[in-house]
Amino acid sequence: MKYYYMLLLLFLLGCAGEQRTTSEELSVGDRFSLQLDTVFVQPSRSSQVGRFEWADGEVLYVDHLYGFIESYAPDGAFLKRNLRIMEGPEELASISAVHAHADGFLVKGQGWTFYEYDTDWQFQKKYTVHADADFEISDLIQNPVASSPMMYELQNYNAHFPVSADYIYAKVDCEHPTFNAFITPEFYKEAFLVAKISRKDGKIEELLHHFPESYQQYRFVPFHIFFDFHIGSSGKQWMTFEVDPTIYVFDASSNLVSSFGEPGVNMRNKYPETRTLEVAFETDLFLESRFKDGFYKDVFVDEEADIVFRTYRTGSTEQATGEELKNPLRLQIYQGEQLISDTAVPERFRLIGKVSERKYIADGYFDEMGEQQGFYVLSI
Repeated sequence: MKYYYMLLLLFLLGCAGEQRTTSEELSVGDRFSLQLDTVFVQPSRSSQVGRFEWADGEVLYVDHLYGFIESYAPDGAFLKRNLRIMEGPEELASISAVHAHADGFLVKGQGWTFYEYDTDWQFQKKYTVHADADFEISDLIQNPVASSPMMYELQNYNAHFPVSADYIYAKVDCEHPTFNAFITPEFYKEAFLVAKISRKDGKIEELLHHFPESYQQYRFVPFHIFFDFHIGSSGKQWMTFEVDPTIYVFDASSNLVSSFGEPGVNMRNKYPETRTLEVAFETDLFLESRFKDGFYKDVFVDEEADIVFRTYRTGSTEQATGEELKNPLRLQIYQGEQLISDTAVPERFRLIGKVSERKYIADGYFDEMGEQQGFYVLSI
């Protein structure tokens, strides 16, 4: 009997250490083929509410509900647990976002509070994002000023917080009662989209970027004001907007230097336009727009290889309304600003890092029913 339990223990340990991988060939072209590997991992604990991020050779699993971060090798091997809420001197109560950079890690906690850690995950400091009180709030409510940082808050949808030198770059939104995406035409011309935040004290130092002119084709499309951006090692910035097939490229000083992009395949892009502020409170309308409409989503850039990846959702033709994840997702690949591939990818696919030459890591596979999770490795 003792021998039996020893064999059982060895079997279970072997299963725990096993890395499972499945492969799929996405498409084959004249220039290259696409292969997508799914690497399954088994966190020490999983709420199935989390995401994967890239950190210079390691894949981070961030569990938002249980509040911890663990590291894995690109082949799925467990490396270590890095951080857990309510441990250490930082009083970290939750983890909503993580970004790795040259000096260590940036973690967004509750609200607008950020925590800085060094490369060994030792706590360095924390600060709360804020703006100088250049106006009285009552005055701003009566007379909105688009250039005032006090008008904006951190955007929650598809949020990420890249670090470049001494600054964090964050998507921002404006929910002013009379200056907003629902009823104000000037919003689409004057509103700022990105905040440049000091890592010294969390102060918003500058507001950057506006909606492109393509938004002038519509009166109000508040459910499609979202966008994504990537900051390269040179400081260049790539931006994509939900209703616009164009990818905009800015230099390190945020000056537009080029643009390119092709429309997606069979996109449903006849966006319903709103007329009243009341629709802001109609959750069903928002959910329907995320499921049935086509829109451009994430952008990731391999600056060294001059390759740009951009995902988009085509829009669903189903009559019933579902969640955004059931809206089909496709991936465009550009090289030298020329489209070289457009192929379907899994519903949560989001590129997060480069492993090696023409090999990339993407978030993320989650199977709640099967209690499985993993990340993708894209080879091109």
